[in-house]
Amino acid sequence: MREIDLHVHTTFSDGADTPEAMVMAAIDAGVETLGFSGHACTSFDLSYCMTLENTEKYNLLNAEKSNLKQKESKFPNIEY
Repeated sequence: MREIDLHVHTTFSDGADTPEAMVMAAIDAGVETLGFSGHACTSFDLSYCMTLENTEKYNLLNAEKSNLKQKESKFPNIEY
């Protein structure tokens, strides 16, 4: 059975770890498919959402070739 986690938060919004740390932890745990989630920037509550700067950095995850092994996948998404 493939290990999949399609909803992890990083330091881009309200998570505790960087995307790189999450990827390495996923690899160590045998997770083959990892989905990053970030809270969309809102003007009414900045306590949990991504800043505009972090949103731009987060969007780079779509194009970036991270340290994932070839068999692994990642799926960045944003929650509204």
